[in-house]
This record gives sequence, structure tokens and C-alpha cells, in this order.
Amino acid sequence: MEEQARRVNCLGMKCPHPLLAIHQFLRDLKQGERIEAISDDPAFEANLRAWCETTGQILLSVEARDGVFAALLERAQVFR
Repeated sequence: MEEQARRVNCLGMKCPHPLLAIHQFLRDLKQGERIEAISDDPAFEANLRAWCETTGQILLSVEARDGVFAALLERAQVFR
């Protein structure tokens, strides 16, 4: 059975604070571990996609419902 992803609550945060919180949280994880990040920032999805591409982190999915985004990320081997 797969380990459940840990959750990073970024509700109420505006850019760049959700990405800073995610970055700090991911740095403490091992390669392959996952987190779920929750945000209500309208720019969250676009910013997160760009950040993952820049840092080499793995964005597995992003879903939006009622103005709240839920993203599933996996810790890559290294940060770029």
C-alpha cells in the first residue's frame, strides 16, 4: 500500500508564499516522497508548474474545485 502524501496548507497565501512553503517542506523529504499542496491563490497552478520545471521537482497532478487547487508533487533527487 502506498504511503499517503503529507499535506502543505497554503490557503490564504499569495505568491510567492505558497511556493516558498512547498520548497521548504520538500527539502526535508527524501527522493520519491510526496506532498499534497492546497492553495486558493488564482496564480497557484501556473506558478507551481513553472517552479517545478525550474527546480526539477515532479508535479503529478493539479485539480481545481471551487477556487481551491490541490496539487500532488513528488520530491526529485536534486533541486536545480
